[in-house]
Amino acid sequence: MRKKSQVSGQVFVYVLSAIIFAFIMIYGYKAISSFIDKGEDVKLIQLRTDLTKSIKKISTSSDVRKLELLVPSRFDQLCLINSYPLGVKNADAVDYGSDLGDSSSGYYNPLIYNSWKDEVQQDAFLVPHTDFQIYIGNMQIEESGHKWACFTIVNGRVNLRLEGLGDGARVSAWSAA
Repeated sequence: MRKKSQVSGQVFVYVLSAIIFAFIMIYGYKAISSFIDKGEDVKLIQLRTDLTKSIKKISTSSDVRKLELLVPSRFDQLCLINSYPLGVKNADAVDYGSDLGDSSSGYYNPLIYNSWKDEVQQDAFLVPHTDFQIYIGNMQIEESGHKWACFTIVNGRVNLRLEGLGDGARVSAWSAA
């Protein structure tokens, strides 16, 4: 009789150990996933902070500087929309941004176009889309006749050229040439 009790007791201990192990594994997975998500949130906040501070710093001068931004690796592009001079309505968005809303153009991005046209307080966008909003203000963007530009992110980095305008900053792609 005693041996049967020991066997059933051992089975109970093994089952209980397996259940505890499973709970520990599930908790560990959730904790690690949470840390990764929070790490990406920190990178997005750092991106917004670096971009905002750099634009404000150079806005009062006539200097030209290279700005290298670190971007979470899941993003392909950083798109910026003209917000200079500050406070001017985007009533002419249809004139110089219509290609963003035209599905036949190579620049089609309805989310960015609608945000711009509807004057949403956002002038920087990450592609693919994220709910994280970035508004810098006082940025002049002029790339190939457009008042917006999308910059390719390579290995989690994007290089921008900032030129102070005295009361804002002109932003364009940094060329090594």
